Amino acid sequence: MHRFIPALLKIKGFNIGELVVNHRPRTAGKTKYNWKRTVKGFIDMISVWFWNKYAVRPLHLLGSTGIVMIFLGIICAMWTTLLFINGIDLTDNFQPMITIVFLLSGLFCIISGFICDILLKIYFGLKVDLPYSVKDMIRNENVDV
Repeated sequence: MHRFIPALLKIKGFNIGELVVNHRPRTAGKTKYNWKRTVKGFIDMISVWFWNKYAVRPLHLLGSTGIVMIFLGIICAMWTTLLFINGIDLTDNFQPMITIVFLLSGLFCIISGFICDILLKIYFGLKVDLPYSVKDMIRNENVDV
């Protein structure tokens, strides 16, 4: 993750600058950068983006995943109902089972998102650290706190 320290600092609100450096040509050895390091860097970049987006908002990720799964479960339930109405035997078909799996998985994702959100609120309530950075506080002299 060392290659993303400037991005992580920028996310935290720090100012990032650049310095001109004197690059010299390689005199010995061979570069260690290859396609494998490019893939690892890309994966690190995705993990930094993911962590920045969902670290303090798990309900956004799990809730939206749960809603999509419930929606798919409703579509499968309509499909299963249509098959049942048309007189097709559902004992050997996968449609009822996949309907139940989608509906229960979606419900599980939403409940897990709520539990994670509650745990984060408890964690940041007990800790001095905040899930966000405050650049400046302006106090109103007319309001008692």
